[in-house]
Amino acid sequence: MMRYLKIALILFFSLAFFPSISRAESHLVRVAVIKDAAEADLSVRSAYRVLALNTNEELYKGKRLWHTKVSLAEGGINIGEQNFKIYGVRIQPDKSPSIYLNNRRFRGAIDIIRQSNNKLLVVNHLDVEEYIRGVLYHEVAPWWPMEALKAQAIVSRTFALHQAKVNAKQDYDLVSTIYSQVYGGRTSERGRTSRAVKYTKNKVLTYSNKLFSSFYHATCAGYTEEAGKLWNINLTPLKGRECQFCRRSPHFHWKKKVSLQDMEEALEKAGFKVGLIKSMEIVDKDISSRITELEITSTRGKIKVGGNRFRLAVGPNIIKSTNFTVEIKKRQAYFEGYGWGHGVGMCQWGSFFMAREGFNSEQILNYYYPESKIKDFSADYETF
Repeated sequence: MMRYLKIALILFFSLAFFPSISRAESHLVRVAVIKDAAEADLSVRSAYRVLALNTNEELYKGKRLWHTKVSLAEGGINIGEQNFKIYGVRIQPDKSPSIYLNNRRFRGAIDIIRQSNNKLLVVNHLDVEEYIRGVLYHEVAPWWPMEALKAQAIVSRTFALHQAKVNAKQDYDLVSTIYSQVYGGRTSERGRTSRAVKYTKNKVLTYSNKLFSSFYHATCAGYTEEAGKLWNINLTPLKGRECQFCRRSPHFHWKKKVSLQDMEEALEKAGFKVGLIKSMEIVDKDISSRITELEITSTRGKIKVGGNRFRLAVGPNIIKSTNFTVEIKKRQAYFEGYGWGHGVGMCQWGSFFMAREGFNSEQILNYYYPESKIKDFSADYETF
C-alpha cells in the first residue's frame, strides 16, 4: 500500500511542479505543399475531422481515407464523395503523422483551399521542429559532418520562423520548393538530420535581438553576396564576405550550353521583349564578380537585364550563379561560371569544409553571418 502511495505522490508533485508543454509554446508554420493543382490524392491513416477554415466548425468526422480524390466542385471542394460548399477546409487527424498527399507522408494538419484561379492550394500546418526535420535531407546530405548539419538546422529554423512572422496574414508562410526551402514532409526525414534538429531545438539566429531572413546557398565560389545587391535589405550579417572554404565544392566551377531558342522562350515568359538573340554583353559586375547587369541585343533591339533576374528567368538550376561568362555560337549560348545559388548568407559547401576542419556550428554561423547571435526563439521577437 505504501508503495502505491509513494507512486501517487511522485505523480502529483511531477504534475504540480513540472507542467507539460502547451500548444501555445509550440511554434507552428504553414507550408504550401501543393499549389495551382486541379486535383490531389489524399489518404488519412487515422480518424480525422473536417473543419471549416477560420471558424473551426466541425463539418464531418471520418475514420480513415484511402487514396481519395480531392478536387474542386461548383462553389466548393470535393473530398471523395463528400462535398463541402465552402472555400476552404482543414483536415485534422487524431494522430500524426497520418496524412498522405500524392503518396508523400506529412505530419500535422492540412488546409485545402479553393484559389481565385479555381485551382487547389494545400497547406501543411505543423510545428517548426517537425518542419525542419522534413527540410534538412533536401538542403544538405545526411552524411555531412554533424556540426554542418546543426548549422543548417539553425539557419533553416530561423528562415522559417522569420517567414511565419512576415506572412502571418497570408494563406501560408512558405512554399516547399527552392523559392523558400525544399520540404518533403515525414517521407524526407532521416536519422542524422533529425538528430541535428534535436540538438539545436529552438535555436535561431538574431541580430540586434531581432529575427532576420537567414538566406543560404550551395556554393559562393570565393565571395558571398551582399543582400542589398538583390533585395532591399541592409543588415550587417548579410553583407558579402570572402570565403576560402568552398574551393573543393563540386559546384565551384560549372559549364552549360543553352539553345538560344530555349533562352528566348524563357525570357519572353518572364516578361522580357526579345526577338532572335544576336549577342549578350556583360555591362557590370560587383565586388564578388557576380553580374549585376547584362545587355541583350536581338531582332527587337537592345534590352538591359539584371543578372539575378536573367538567371531566374532562364532557370536557377540551368544558370547556377550570376558569376559567369557567355559566348554565342550558331544559336547556342555557352556559359562558364562559378558557384551555385544567389550567394547571400551561408555557403553550404563552405560550412561542410569548415566542419571538416574542426569548426563547430556556432563558429560556422558567426563566420557567414557576422555579428549575429544564436538564441532560443521567443514569439516576442520582432523581425527585420
